[in-house]
Amino acid sequence: MQKKTFQVNLLSAVKDAHRVQLQEIQEALTKKMNSLNPYDFEKLVLLVLKRLEKVSFGKVTQRSRDGGIDGHVSKDAIGRKRVPFQAKRTTAVIGAPKVQQFSGAMLDMRAHCGFFVTTSRFSPDAHRCELVRKGMLTLIDGPSLLDWMYQFEVGVMVESTITLKILSPNGFSLDG
Repeated sequence: MQKKTFQVNLLSAVKDAHRVQLQEIQEALTKKMNSLNPYDFEKLVLLVLKRLEKVSFGKVTQRSRDGGIDGHVSKDAIGRKRVPFQAKRTTAVIGAPKVQQFSGAMLDMRAHCGFFVTTSRFSPDAHRCELVRKGMLTLIDGPSLLDWMYQFEVGVMVESTITLKILSPNGFSLDG
């Protein structure tokens, strides 16, 4: 029974250390994102969305007068089926008016889906906007963006991997 307790304590300690490290990484990524200028933040969002959508193509639009579209990702090099995105690096809550404005820009370009990404969060009214409810517009808030960055190794890298093994509860099989 002492071995089982040691295994549980070791696993618990590793999970606790990972949780602390993850929080430190998220705080550092947040600080780094907040130091980016708006155009560089749009390029960061493009990188995350390209990895999220598993596509190689995309671009950030011109720095101003972009018509509400900050960039797009695309399934092919020609740019067919472009998926537009809006990127807002802010601490202010994003409300329905901003989401509706981007929805209009999406419809103007005849996009079937899009992403609105922010470092902050979205108001409840923003989540009730028509294109969001229909599943055509995905809202990605700050914590979700950090999770995607961590998962897709944007701004982070794997230093090492630890594998913890325990005895199988069924013993071992001698049948082959």
